Amino acid sequence: QMSSLNATQAATIAKHESKISQLEATIKKIKASIKSASNTDTVIAPSPAFSPAVTKHSTSGAILPSLSQSSLNTMVADALKTGDKNLMEAALQKLLSKVTLQTATNAHLLSKMQKVKNSIQVCCRIRPLKHSEIITQEKITVEPLSETEAGYFDSKSNKWRSYIFDRVFGPDQTQQ
Repeated sequence: QMSSLNATQAATIAKHESKISQLEATIKKIKASIKSASNTDTVIAPSPAFSPAVTKHSTSGAILPSLSQSSLNTMVADALKTGDKNLMEAALQKLLSKVTLQTATNAHLLSKMQKVKNSIQVCCRIRPLKHSEIITQEKITVEPLSETEAGYFDSKSNKWRSYIFDRVFGPDQTQQ
């Protein structure tokens, strides 16, 4: 269950990072349009009609504009089509707000994933051979290969296989 939780969280983070990339590309297009539509002495002010609905972000507590993807796409398309500086500025502000929200969400999910990942460690302790096993000259089937890798002899395939752990304790180490 923990593996699927990590995979789900990783998929969610990947999805959010993709959205951020798309939003950043759109922001670059709008900035380029704003730059080409104005000279360097012009100051762009947001339209007085720009008063978006607000949403409180559950993780950061920040107040950010509510943004539906379809209304944002329409706004960006209208701004680019008309070349209206005020409309472009409003669209840019909404996109920046959405990127900020997405970044905060990603940071929160990454933090959660790291907490889960760092709280579980899988260790392997290879016990020493028993006295009876030494006398009967039993073959060793598990050996430590490093501090994090153990080798196992698979008698069915007649091959050694290696497995990775957070920590491997060899037969020379105690249980203490």
